[in-house]
Amino acid sequence: MTFDEADRAAFARLVARVGVPTVATWLSPTALASAIFGDTQFAAAALEALREPTSAAANAITAALPEAAALAAPMPAQVEHDAGSDRPLLDHVATRLLARKLHGLERRDRAHFQQREGLTQPAFDRLCAVAHRVLAAGLGPALRAAMIHLDIAKTRSQPHRDRWTAWLAPAHATLEVHNVAAAMILGAPEHPCGWPMAGPEHDVALHWIRAHGLAGQHVRGEGPLATYRATVMGVHLVAPPLAAQLGIALVDAEALILDGLHVIDACDTSAVREGLLDDALLAALATVRAQLGEVVAAAPLASRRELTPAHWGPAHWAAIDRALTAFVPPVDRAALADRLRKLRGGRQRAGEPASAVDEAVAALGDEELAVLAPALATCQLWYCEAATSGLSPAAQLALLAAAVGAARARGIRVATLWHAQLQPLVARLHGESADVRYRLRLVEAALASTPVRSLLTGTASLGPLGALSGKVATDVDADTIVIDYVDTAESAALVTLLGTYETRDSIAYHAMLKALCDLYGLRKDELDRVANEANYLAAMNAARSDKERMLDHVRPGTIVEIGPGGGVVLDLLEARYPESQVIGVDLSREVVAALERRARQTGKHWRVVLGAAEALPALVTTPIDTVVFCSILHEVYSYTPPRFSLASVERVIGAAVAALAPGGRIIIRDGVMPPPGRRRIRMLAPDVRSTLDLYVAQFEGRPIAVTELAPDRVELSTADAMEFLYTYTWGPASFPYEVRELYGILPYDEYVAALIRWCGGPSRARVIDTPLHSYLQPGYRDHLASRIALTDERDRPVELPDSNALIVIEKLP
Repeated sequence: MTFDEADRAAFARLVARVGVPTVATWLSPTALASAIFGDTQFAAAALEALREPTSAAANAITAALPEAAALAAPMPAQVEHDAGSDRPLLDHVATRLLARKLHGLERRDRAHFQQREGLTQPAFDRLCAVAHRVLAAGLGPALRAAMIHLDIAKTRSQPHRDRWTAWLAPAHATLEVHNVAAAMILGAPEHPCGWPMAGPEHDVALHWIRAHGLAGQHVRGEGPLATYRATVMGVHLVAPPLAAQLGIALVDAEALILDGLHVIDACDTSAVREGLLDDALLAALATVRAQLGEVVAAAPLASRRELTPAHWGPAHWAAIDRALTAFVPPVDRAALADRLRKLRGGRQRAGEPASAVDEAVAALGDEELAVLAPALATCQLWYCEAATSGLSPAAQLALLAAAVGAARARGIRVATLWHAQLQPLVARLHGESADVRYRLRLVEAALASTPVRSLLTGTASLGPLGALSGKVATDVDADTIVIDYVDTAESAALVTLLGTYETRDSIAYHAMLKALCDLYGLRKDELDRVANEANYLAAMNAARSDKERMLDHVRPGTIVEIGPGGGVVLDLLEARYPESQVIGVDLSREVVAALERRARQTGKHWRVVLGAAEALPALVTTPIDTVVFCSILHEVYSYTPPRFSLASVERVIGAAVAALAPGGRIIIRDGVMPPPGRRRIRMLAPDVRSTLDLYVAQFEGRPIAVTELAPDRVELSTADAMEFLYTYTWGPASFPYEVRELYGILPYDEYVAALIRWCGGPSRARVIDTPLHSYLQPGYRDHLASRIALTDERDRPVELPDSNALIVIEKLP
């Protein structure tokens, strides 16, 4: 159906008067397809009519565009699409991609294009200019045809999937790689192509469908630029006839094809989620388009003019590969780390340290790297960010190693372009539900206990915490591995229990769950943090700032931290005092091994020594300038046999001062007991009473004496009130751990006097005055404000006592 301007105006008036659904029933399939491809608003409205599948309009549209009808199939929400109706593909394509994004570009209307901030006006104007070049060249019908059909292979319509699977079987293709599948479906001999457009335009639309989304995948780290190999060949093939049809130069036809692809990628990305497409992302997509332009132009112009399918050969493919290689980084640790950071883009923007990725990559052995890095360099990952970014960097890398191992074990050629389809993992490892959060940690635990070398063989078992399964997408000549996680009976039960207990306030229940986690080698306290990771990260950042205060009082030279744990303070010390020798001392072989590995693989200069703090002079034989105790002395007091004895702390401090050089310092950041006194607690929250009763019964540090004043009011010593309230603040999940420890071992003045005495008396040591003696850790006041009211024994409101102290002791010459 060919229209002049008068025909178009008359047709528009008719549509306005009777509506698109009615007009659709009046047109032949070919005329209806022409109308849909010819006008964006008409196309969007026609597709919306598919929501009533038995209507006359839907039947007419299905006759015109039989494959597009698959968009209307009810299906679960798609992780890559904004939530809408139970027809997410139709929501994406008709409601957003066509009606809002493409139509907004056509109107040059930024407010129509985006419902909230995304692109600035200059960036939007640049995108409009590209879109209007494509439209002005007469490629609007091809653009709309591509946008309508680009997601069809994602449908859950089983009749469509069965029919298309049969069509793709001769080519050994799979619906799992949905962009390639969509293009092959529309180009299959069985497809009754009735698209009313010229041959070159039809081919351009198919190439756009095949290549759509690759730019976004490349920007996210999910696909190498090599995925564009067939796209470049397609441009070389279709540009000459398109140039002849449009009467333009070959290079201009090539530019139009790449511009159209860029517009599709930008609109498709923007339609995923409002605000997703911003200036930075559009610029990254534009960079991919520019790189493709260079690759397309790399082949000699004469060769491109004469290329036909009959002329495909090794020489032309080799030219494309050479041009693509110019944009491929070397296959090494740095490139692997950069790709992993891209795959974790959302996590990194949310505050995850970049060093976490570096450490995960650095932990790979050279042999594992030699297998994993080249295989991932040729791998196109599908749904990787959505499926795996909730895992830690190390676990995500291990899962990718498992995918490589599964592919190799099943004969997939990982030296050339291959695919890892991770979409099945999305349902299990993506989202906010309790099941997902705890399953993520089970997968992390299982992967952490499995060597990467074993994962790369494709035969590793994850034990009782679930299994990663891998299968080829097709049985013959496959290049796609599909990865899923399968619960075992044990892991499914554990996930259910973990998800259930986070809603419970029963401390006894948490103690039972701790025992269950211990049985499986899981850290329950680590799992607890998943329930509110944002708050946990904020708390850790606050604690980091708290620890940084210690550094102002360090004497450079040889600096020793007792009980370095994860190494945060070691890192802080090395960064502040790069010329000093920084040493960690720890009793745990596992901690020492992990820290040594991290230091070696991340280029840290600090070192770790295995041994007890009491043996410090023998462990570090050179005079020490500073010894740091960061939240470790209360654990020495609470756990060193005999438990809750100051003698154990005295031994550790004595060893530290003996190892110090004259003028050296001991820096202590730890809990402090409040001064003597009485406090009354009025219990406002319903769980305070039950928690207090259990605390009194189970606290191991000392007997707790409680005076009952009323059912909701008690009186106890200030020290006991502090220990209880701060344990209560951490919540039921931490109770099984906190009830075993005494945090404030002495009041500040008594603590200082004892430290001086343990260091040999005033003639041997002195206290260095600091601006901060004792202080209340952030968060306690806010957390308890609505749960309890605190008064003295005369019922006068009082503040919470200080929880922490910073004490600096200097050894005198």
